[in-house]
Amino acid sequence: NIFEMCYTHGHAVINLLLLRAGYDSYWFFIVIGGMVPDLGLLFFMFYATLRTDGKSVSMGEAFDSVYFQDGWQLFFGYWHSFFVHGFSIILLYCVCVYCDKKENDLEHGKEEEATEMSRVNFADESQAPDDSSVNANLFNNNHFYITITSHAAFYFFSSSFLHCFFDFFLHNDDAHSHLVPFSRWKLHSPISYWDIQHFAWIWIPFETSSVIYSCHLIKAKHQFVTTNDSTNSCISKKCRRILLNITLSIVVGSYILTTIGIIFSSIVMCSSNCK
Repeated sequence: NIFEMCYTHGHAVINLLLLRAGYDSYWFFIVIGGMVPDLGLLFFMFYATLRTDGKSVSMGEAFDSVYFQDGWQLFFGYWHSFFVHGFSIILLYCVCVYCDKKENDLEHGKEEEATEMSRVNFADESQAPDDSSVNANLFNNNHFYITITSHAAFYFFSSSFLHCFFDFFLHNDDAHSHLVPFSRWKLHSPISYWDIQHFAWIWIPFETSSVIYSCHLIKAKHQFVTTNDSTNSCISKKCRRILLNITLSIVVGSYILTTIGIIFSSIVMCSSNCK
């Protein structure tokens, strides 16, 4: 359904709240990961409606017929697969644990080295770094980048997995195959996040309220800096705060407008079916 793309940013905002442990350092990867599973749908929309070989279709026809073709359903299934995202999370979690342990060992080693150096009066010749210290610094730099990358990827796939998890319980006739590549089975949930005929009138207010509340918490986390900060720092943070307010206003506004659009279109659809 086309409304899935309209609600994609809601996943990103809610995931920022759920994964707030990594918010400060990895918020960008949480946002991107929360929207990634729907990129397959975006590609489908452009491919089906903008083909240059004379086989392009309208948006309505694309979602009424082409969307449900086996090939496209398998394609969407991989983007929403529990196994793809879950295996990535497990692998990256192991890497993160190893990197954190290695970092703790390095910090402990530095403390012991500093203690040892404080006890010995080195000659001037010994002050020059040898090959072993250079290699150690190179290893430390590489380890730092690996640690940052693995943690960023962990939050990225954690956010994408949460997206798939919510979709699993909120799709009815447009459900995804979340168990590929091992199964094409789908859960046709009785609750749809957009279809009024499947209790969306219960879910829509809850989700919209959750997005607004998440935006409120994000805004509260970025209150303006104290007067002890430097002038340049204040200006920079003030600009970021203004940008944040604009972004959150756009998110909330578009979410509310999309919700109104869904309700209106569903009422029209129900009226036409009654006739």
